[in-house]
Amino acid sequence: MSQLGDIQSGLDIDIEFPNIDEFTFEMSEYLPVQDVDVLYLHGSDSWRAFEFYGPVYIGIFLFVFTFITSGMSLVNERSAGTMTRFLATPVRPLQILGGYSLGFGVLALVQSAVILWIALTFIGFPNEGNLALVVFIAVSLALASVTLGLLVSGLAKNAFQVIQLMLIFVVPQILLSGLFDLSSSPEWLQVLSQCFPLTYGVDALRGIMLRGAGLESVGIDLLMIWGFIALFFILAALGFRKKHAKQQA
Repeated sequence: MSQLGDIQSGLDIDIEFPNIDEFTFEMSEYLPVQDVDVLYLHGSDSWRAFEFYGPVYIGIFLFVFTFITSGMSLVNERSAGTMTRFLATPVRPLQILGGYSLGFGVLALVQSAVILWIALTFIGFPNEGNLALVVFIAVSLALASVTLGLLVSGLAKNAFQVIQLMLIFVVPQILLSGLFDLSSSPEWLQVLSQCFPLTYGVDALRGIMLRGAGLESVGIDLLMIWGFIALFFILAALGFRKKHAKQQA
């Protein structure tokens, strides 16, 4: 009887359960993270791959259009005999080439302004940096294309050869400029991509337009672009002078 009484008395005991809310709060520190706040250092959650590749497209369009303009024009003037009449004057070949570079440089400025205006206004590519710096980089890249076009036009005999040489001098730059991710490519291919002005132009445009970089961040890219401008102009001048000497001989 005593055992039965103990059991009955035990049934009358009130069992207190812990508060569910307090228990959940105490255990929450051991649970996996369910909500993450994303802090964007650059851009926003509305950006897509289209915005990321915007600077690449701008650089490619500038480079290709300016190259075709400068390369084709000089070849056509040589075919029409205009260059022969220029060389018959007291003007030096280097001055002629400098005049062409200056003229195409002004045209490159106009082309850069038009392409950037369309890209930023109508297409809607983002620009987080200084617009004046973007324009300066674009014009510098276009000048590199101008001098490369003058160099190629000195090697070509007609407009068709300019297109053929474009496959050698321009197409590899397009493929290795940042249009495709080269991080997993062979090391020699990554090194080769650093030998083209378009790579530095695209890198600078991407840094300014997507990350808001300043001149101190893209200074190396800018110096490399102007180094290519000087190199291409010197090579074009040497080739132009050599061809002029052959014509006089």
